[in-house]
Amino acid sequence: MESAEIWRSRGNAICNHWSTPVHYNGYLYGMFSFKQHNTGPLKCVDLATGKEMWSQSGFGPGNLIVVDRHLLALSDAGIWCSWILLL
Repeated sequence: MESAEIWRSRGNAICNHWSTPVHYNGYLYGMFSFKQHNTGPLKCVDLATGKEMWSQSGFGPGNLIVVDRHLLALSDAGIWCSWILLL
């Protein structure tokens, strides 16, 4: 088995402090922040290019899962959010 780097992010723009991002249909969804409690964003990143597709602040180092095309997110303040993934 071999591997090759496809892209690299500089700085902390796409880093995770606590939770592991999830993959769905070519996109990576995650709480990408480092020690930004209550303010860190939930982001969608194109896995092939590393391009940020969208970002929503206010989640901090929470958690998320994908279930049946639904992205379910829990912020570090205990707030649940849900989105239907259309991609």
